[in-house]
Amino acid sequence: MRCVFPTEQRVRPRRAGFTLIEVVVGLVLMATLLVGLVLATTVHKRSLKRASDKLAAVAKADALLVDLTRQRAEWWPAAGPVADRPAWQWSTRAVVAARPLGVPVQTVRLTIVDTASQPPVELVAVDVVAPQRGPR
Repeated sequence: MRCVFPTEQRVRPRRAGFTLIEVVVGLVLMATLLVGLVLATTVHKRSLKRASDKLAAVAKADALLVDLTRQRAEWWPAAGPVADRPAWQWSTRAVVAARPLGVPVQTVRLTIVDTASQPPVELVAVDVVAPQRGPR
């Protein structure tokens, strides 16, 4: 007959694997990382689209300025839709008039606005120095 002391207990062999708490903590960490990744991707896509729109607006503004300055007619104030982009509107307006070195000039601002965004977003603003019109 074998004598068993109270301090001596049978030790079960440890099974390989994870406890339920370890699995739940791992799932919570993975879910948190996935949500952060989805949010970061969404912000990145939005920023990429805005940067692409601004780059396209700069190209459109450049082409529009070439067309407007080729016209000998007065081209400010004026406004209209941007070709190939019906949601974009361009406008020109006089910003400031000056007489550097006695030559009458006026700064004209060309802006392109995305009206499809809520609120409308100014994509590009270009200032051009042009001869001053009107009485001198």
